[in-house]
Amino acid sequence: MEVYLVRHGETILNQFGKIQGWCDSFLTEKGKEQAYLLAKKMEDIKFDCFISSDSGRAIQTAKIISMRNKKSLNFNVYPYHYFREYYFGSFEAEKIETVWKPILDYFGYKTMKEMEHRETMMTIMNTLKRFDPSAEAENHEDFWHRVDKGFENLLEQFESNSRIFLLSHENFIRSFKERYDKTYNLYDDIPILNVDVFRLFKCSGEIMIEF
Repeated sequence: MEVYLVRHGETILNQFGKIQGWCDSFLTEKGKEQAYLLAKKMEDIKFDCFISSDSGRAIQTAKIISMRNKKSLNFNVYPYHYFREYYFGSFEAEKIETVWKPILDYFGYKTMKEMEHRETMMTIMNTLKRFDPSAEAENHEDFWHRVDKGFENLLEQFESNSRIFLLSHENFIRSFKERYDKTYNLYDDIPILNVDVFRLFKCSGEIMIEF
């Protein structure tokens, strides 16, 4: 099956520089406009199904895009909890610099960019979980246990020749590309409404991704 993986538009918490995993906020006017622009670019692509993370910001973005599609027969957006962002535990909705400062100090970096360009998502998220006072944040293993169930669900539900629209989140996409995209490197940013197209299938019982 062919999957179009898209990041949601800018939100209020994005605008104010706050951590946003399972907590949620609405799209800003800029975020809506970003979604309208992408909808225009994708209006002639026929999708068999529109799926999003069950976060409101993802559903809101996906609906803007699906309702403006000229070729698809089903405009409904189906929320899947499997494709949520990482859960940041007690750090949810905190200022980004407040959360990451002790972790940057731990690694010896001065900026988020420096850390993102030198450390894998596995290392970053496992470290964040260790720093979370609640110990509720997802680590890398927790995240992929959930996401792999989602991909299994897609493979069970849809035919192999299906084309699926999938709306998710920045760190979801970063981890996904780090794991599967051989052309991805840690210096690549994941911009708002980034689009990646890949083929999802099974081979010898294993989930396979091809870009």
